[in-house]
Amino acid sequence: MTVAQLLSPDRRFGKAVKVPAVTVEDAPRFGWRGLMLDVARHYQPIEAIYASPLARAMETAQPLAEALKLPIHADDRLKEINIGIFQGLLAAEIGDVDPEETARWRSNDADYRIPGGETRRELMQRAAAAFEEIRGAPRQQVA
Repeated sequence: MTVAQLLSPDRRFGKAVKVPAVTVEDAPRFGWRGLMLDVARHYQPIEAIYASPLARAMETAQPLAEALKLPIHADDRLKEINIGIFQGLLAAEIGDVDPEETARWRSNDADYRIPGGETRRELMQRAAAAFEEIRGAPRQQVA
């Protein structure tokens, strides 16, 4: 899938859009910074940039924002899931913290709430609300 397919204003799933150079599959080879700069050079006009306010998301968006001279719109609803008692741990470590809760988390139940965290359903609902608001904004092209 190319970046253009992800960013296409034609919101039909799988609609191919021709775009030169780097694809999402190339990101490990070129790095996300190179991918974002390639988008800025070849797939304009991007009119707005949205990101989670988490540092790594803002750092990823920054090269594109600089290249396009656009602000980054930080939205808390774009944050990753709050994994409560597992926050800050490696996947291999969570079983040591609470084996029972780890088993429940790994069952992929959309309504399971990690102690101190949120459910997958809550994550999906807040992210969907953010995406719908972004989609409804008077902008055609967003990143």
